[in-house]
Amino acid sequence: MKVIVEEFITNVIGSVEDCEPGGGSNRPNGTAGAADADAATAGTGRVLLVDDDPAVRRDYARLLRALGCTVATAVDGVDAVAQLGAGAFDLVVSDIGMPGLSGLDFLRAVRERDLDVPV
Repeated sequence: MKVIVEEFITNVIGSVEDCEPGGGSNRPNGTAGAADADAATAGTGRVLLVDDDPAVRRDYARLLRALGCTVATAVDGVDAVAQLGAGAFDLVVSDIGMPGLSGLDFLRAVRERDLDVPV
């Protein structure tokens, strides 16, 4: 699983090192969003992890933190939308099938706020 997440981070954020202190976001398409400025200020790649399964949330959060990312977790799409309103993220990792607000509806809410953040 660690290799898959490392490859995912490399393809989306730019490199695993970009999650480490001083990293920030380095999006492959060269675009800069609000999350880039926030990450440069904070000095870490910020990831919002959304999943209704506590074991999945725990395992992915542990792995992302081990890679140096700052991880915020949300139990569902409604919780995640609230967290999006409170801060910028370099990457959003979300389940699709969740109670309340589905992953696809959550994606629409993300795009209303930030067209550039990888989901």
